[in-house]
Amino acid sequence: MKHTKKKKLLAFVLCMILVLSTAITAFAVDGNFYYVPKDTVELSREIVKDGASQGTLYATVPGGTFKSSTDNAELQMDMQNETSESTVLEAVQTELENTGNTGYTVHQAVMGDVSFRISTEDKARIPEKAVNFRFENTSLDTAHAMGFVYDGSNGTITLYELKEDTLQFEEDVQLEAETVVVGCFDVVEKTAEEKVEDGTKPEDTKASTGVEAITQESNNIQIADTQGIVSIAENYGKLTANYSDTAVEVGYVWYRSINGATEEQQIPTQYYSTTGTNLGKDISTDGKDLYIALNGGALKYNGNETVNYKVKAYAKNDLNEYGLPKEGTTALATSSVYNVTGYYEVQNGSFETPSVTELHSGTNNWQFSNENYKKLKGAWQTTGTANASEYSDSEGADIEIVTTESDNTLDGYSSMSFR
Repeated sequence: MKHTKKKKLLAFVLCMILVLSTAITAFAVDGNFYYVPKDTVELSREIVKDGASQGTLYATVPGGTFKSSTDNAELQMDMQNETSESTVLEAVQTELENTGNTGYTVHQAVMGDVSFRISTEDKARIPEKAVNFRFENTSLDTAHAMGFVYDGSNGTITLYELKEDTLQFEEDVQLEAETVVVGCFDVVEKTAEEKVEDGTKPEDTKASTGVEAITQESNNIQIADTQGIVSIAENYGKLTANYSDTAVEVGYVWYRSINGATEEQQIPTQYYSTTGTNLGKDISTDGKDLYIALNGGALKYNGNETVNYKVKAYAKNDLNEYGLPKEGTTALATSSVYNVTGYYEVQNGSFETPSVTELHSGTNNWQFSNENYKKLKGAWQTTGTANASEYSDSEGADIEIVTTESDNTLDGYSSMSFR
């Protein structure tokens, strides 16, 4: 009897081992994937329109938003910069009015087609978790701006409130398509003529959803001519004004505020070097272009901590021979405030940040993309971009940093200087 009981007990144990082994094997098969990203990451892409930067889009993606069959796969955010805006802006305006903002119209907008993919795959993927977006370095009026996501696959658009005085979405976005248009815009109050045309009562001064009425005395926007708007774009230290109504001959007048002081009208000035070399004017003859460094608007110059510009468009006949408005004239339109980000002195001149050896072990050089270099607190950007290589970020090989702090050979770099 004892012998029989031992056999039964042994059979039971063997059976349990078989069941447990089967369960472990099944778990290993079901769990044969890797989370991407492993931890929360922030990705960024510059938004470019007509060759000029419109700002930068940042996406904060939580860990485990995607799955990959490959270990150490990286998450990438792609963007089609030259987004077709007309359909999207029409949808934004319609949704704005559907939410009760019938007294307002879209003033300026910044947007880009966004998609996410795993570095080991070519196809775009739908995030399994919500993503948070924010914009930086735009010319939008943050006090009167909203965000949006447009799904072109079904033509739907969703508006998002932004955090106070920033262009960051207040809530995370659960994306439902592989590619969407993510953007933000600011608004201005419609004129009486526009309100009558679309059936809105002219005396309505505030939208029901809480967007503040924007009057002609607004801090950032003044609109006298509803047929056109004026915007500011920067291209490597040069601000360029653009008035949307090309049928009207206009001139531009610039205003600058330093460290929060009252804004001052800028008078075009001719500059010379200490040796008498002609450096040119800080504002072009037609007023369209302003050169920040010549105008003294670069950060850290003479104590500049914050520098803001805005520009007004005037009818050409309303400006005098110096390019300044005649007494009693009114601007056709005024831009949103532009915040300067460029410095007077070289920043990170010896290239300590970011550190190659801390980020990439076993090598003494690495090629960063412009976007990732900026994200890692690098102060430089380059127009000489290059495609990715085995010793670069997957997004591109734009800026190469070489260090002597590695034991690897420096052959091939003998003619270069090192930090």
